[in-house]
Amino acid sequence: MHISGCHFGDCHYLEGNYKAAKRMFMVKRLMKSIGLDDRRFRMTFVSASEGAKWAKVVTNVVDTVKELGPSPLTENK
Repeated sequence: MHISGCHFGDCHYLEGNYKAAKRMFMVKRLMKSIGLDDRRFRMTFVSASEGAKWAKVVTNVVDTVKELGPSPLTENK
C-alpha cells in the first residue's frame, strides 16, 4: 500500500500530512507485530508539480511488491 502526501509545511490541509505520517509509523509497527514485511506499506511526500518524482515512486513501489511476492496473509489456492 502506498500513501502520498504533500511536503511538510506545503499543504492546504495544514496538518493532515503530519497526522498521516504519525499514523504510518503506527501501522508499520502493527504490520511487523503480525509478521508482515513493513516494506509493503510506505508513505511519500510529492507535490502536484513533481510528476517525474511521482513516476519514480510508483515504479519503486511496484518493484518492491513484485520482489516481496504475494501477501503471506492470502490463501494459496
